[in-house]
Amino acid sequence: RHNLNYNGPFNPYIKEAPRRLIADSSASENVKFCHGIASGDPTDTDVLLWSRVTPPFQNEYRQDLNDTYNSTELIALKAQYYTITVDYAISASMDEINFDCDNSMCGSLDTDYDIDYTVKLIVDDLT
Repeated sequence: RHNLNYNGPFNPYIKEAPRRLIADSSASENVKFCHGIASGDPTDTDVLLWSRVTPPFQNEYRQDLNDTYNSTELIALKAQYYTITVDYAISASMDEINFDCDNSMCGSLDTDYDIDYTVKLIVDDLT
């Protein structure tokens, strides 16, 4: 799967080919999920899902935690969490959802500072 935000009109780096990222999956463990999930553009077989993750140096309003971290610490955290890997799992039943992909559609997407830590995914093969 591919985070569709990297193809968007607000990505200053997009050229002829989509941008490639190197994910730092070790950094993702302190990431918060402060926002809900939005959906849109449904068809008979697919739907677009959108959300945002919050890195540990920001609050739920996307503001840097200047009272918690000094400027040197913020710079280090922004470098460490520049790219974040987001795991997802989608299932028809909450009882069957898992990240091992046994009974769910699952995977991971990369997001980063340049696209405000947002993720977009087209979920297809819906019936």
